[in-house]
Amino acid sequence: MYGGIEDRQSNKIVPTADIWQLNVGNRDCQWERKQPEGDVQPTPRTQHAAVSTPKKEIFVFGGHASPTVRLNDCWFLKMTP
Repeated sequence: MYGGIEDRQSNKIVPTADIWQLNVGNRDCQWERKQPEGDVQPTPRTQHAAVSTPKKEIFVFGGHASPTVRLNDCWFLKMTP
């Protein structure tokens, strides 16, 4: 998963650039926070489309950086192992 929103202690809801991977086992599941490769990363966002690819990347399109700022960009995120 990529992005989402966070409710900060200041009571301000802001978009995030978090990346999470769900590891599914026979008896349990665990979420693991991941880091993308490279120095340039997408703007934090919410209400976007994201899908994993066969090359173990995440494709991210559009979304909102704030209630009034819409994004119309595309990203391929490669994950570190």
